[in-house]
Amino acid sequence: MRMERNELPIGWEWRNLGGVEGLRPASVFLDHMRKPVNSQERSKRTGPYPYFGANGQQGWIDDFLFDEELVLLAEDGGFFFDQIRPSSYRVSGKCWVNNHAHVLRPVDDVNVDWLNYCLAHADYTPFIPEPVRPKLNKTNAKRIPIPLPPPDEQARIVARIEELTRRVEEARGLRREAVKSAEKCLPSAVESVFEEGERNGWIRRRVKEVCEYPQYGYTESATSSSVGPKFLRISDIQDGNVDWNTVPFCRCTEIQKYQLRTGDLVFARSGATTGKSFLVENPPTAVFASYLIRLRVGPAIMPHFLSWFFQSSMYWQSVASGTEEGNRPNMNGTKLANLEIVYPEDKAEQQVVVNYLDGLRMRSDTLRRLQAETEAGLSKFTPSLLAKAFRGQL
Repeated sequence: MRMERNELPIGWEWRNLGGVEGLRPASVFLDHMRKPVNSQERSKRTGPYPYFGANGQQGWIDDFLFDEELVLLAEDGGFFFDQIRPSSYRVSGKCWVNNHAHVLRPVDDVNVDWLNYCLAHADYTPFIPEPVRPKLNKTNAKRIPIPLPPPDEQARIVARIEELTRRVEEARGLRREAVKSAEKCLPSAVESVFEEGERNGWIRRRVKEVCEYPQYGYTESATSSSVGPKFLRISDIQDGNVDWNTVPFCRCTEIQKYQLRTGDLVFARSGATTGKSFLVENPPTAVFASYLIRLRVGPAIMPHFLSWFFQSSMYWQSVASGTEEGNRPNMNGTKLANLEIVYPEDKAEQQVVVNYLDGLRMRSDTLRRLQAETEAGLSKFTPSLLAKAFRGQL
């Protein structure tokens, strides 16, 4: 947020932090009183007083240097070029401040919150000559302009800013709660579908009775050069999706044996995602890596239906069975082949289940996308709001 030296509303005046360049000061620098204490020393001096640095509290200490309402402005390590995170913050009461934050005491006619709002999202480009290793030294910090209305107007605008930002936080919280509810709804629905299906007499079979025997993937090194088919690895499967544009290639002399096709299910057999599965749909020419297991579904079951079963607790309990407490579950071809699954014999009923669960997932994904868009919009709201405030438009 750039503060141009434009015409201010009647009764306002321009100041700067240090009272330089012919302007009156908006603050007094107390930098001479701050003192750094390294983390090792602080660990020996734990106490009731907050220890502050460039971007907030860093710990606790057994003594204090300040006991008043102050604004701390990052000197180095601050979020100077970040449109969302603030470069300053307000502190009150007994505290200790290290040498990575300028300590500002507002002068008598400057509201401490007004001063903080002026600095939190200011444009620091003119005051930091080396953005690669940004540091706001005291000389340049003194030049930062502050638009100043009369004290009563400062208090009114601060109250208005706080009211609007409170509403923003409420909106953000409501959107987050909606997403959480949707995300809880889907696993619950999956459980209900398969538990009810089992009660209603769905068929119970082992995987090997209705699928081809599980197959391990191809062993080869990945490369970014287009030397052969795409080479799907565990790490390429993120949040149940694959961005084929980012999947590397490999040299493969047995493409036909390992080539993926629509309807294949692949399972992670090691690492943090052991047991997680991915349904392949419309892949490019691709083979799968050795830390994946491929399952090719037989005619009795829709692959899409089976992919939903492999997200149920019924499946995960089977994966975890035989695993000692504290150990990660393991997955191999034999274990996968012998897992029991449940499904309705009628494929039309399988399709009903798929449509229902797909619809829930689509709504959940839509809410998540809207949450991300809302979060981005609301995050930009505060700087925009402050820009209006400093033009006297609130």
